[in-house]
Amino acid sequence: MWKIEKKLFLEILNTTKQLYPKEFLCFLGGNKQKQEITEFVFIPNKSNENSVYFQEQDIPFDENIIGTIHSHPSYSNLYPSKADKKIFQKYFINIIISFPFGENDYKAYNQKSEEINIQFI
Repeated sequence: MWKIEKKLFLEILNTTKQLYPKEFLCFLGGNKQKQEITEFVFIPNKSNENSVYFQEQDIPFDENIIGTIHSHPSYSNLYPSKADKKIFQKYFINIIISFPFGENDYKAYNQKSEEINIQFI
C-alpha cells in the first residue's frame, strides 16, 4: 500500500485551496520499492477551472518521480477523465483531490486507473 506523510498531504490540500477555482497539478516524488511518497514537485503549468496544461519536457527526468496529484475544482468529481487516464499510465500512483478539498476529498489510482488505497503516516 502506498504511504504518504499526513503533513505533506495537508500541505498539498492547502496549496489546492489557494489556487481554487483553478485546477492544481504537481508530481509526486518518492520510493517506488517502498511505496512511499516523500515530496511533491512543481513544474511550470497553466491552469483554469477545467484543466491544467504543461509541457512534458518540463518534467524532470528523475526516477524518483513516481506519481501525480491534481485537483478537480468541481464538487465531488473524484473520477479520472480520459486525459487523466492517459497520464496515469506513466506513473505508479495518481491522486485526484476534489472540492471542497477536505482530508477525505480524494481518491488514488494506479497506472490502470483502478482505485487504490493510500495510508497516511
